[in-house]
Amino acid sequence: MPRKRDRFADEQSSARRRKARARRTRSETQDELERLYEEEYEECKRADLKRARAIVEGLSDDLAALLTPSAVVPDSHLGASRRRRPGRGKPSWA
Repeated sequence: MPRKRDRFADEQSSARRRKARARRTRSETQDELERLYEEEYEECKRADLKRARAIVEGLSDDLAALLTPSAVVPDSHLGASRRRRPGRGKPSWA
């Protein structure tokens, strides 16, 4: 009878050891997953910042182009709205 009890105790202790090892492995795996997630998050954040910077730089270039005096109202467009059409006579403001 004591033999059975010892075997049962041995099985229990080996089961405890297996569970402890599995728990350690799980926690190590969890740590690894968290580390990978953090790396991925930081990488995405850097990529988003890079994209946002490029957009802002592009917008600032567009804004600078819009604010240059030649681009505000090009001379070629000044006369287009005041061009006389044949057969209509003089416009009222001319």
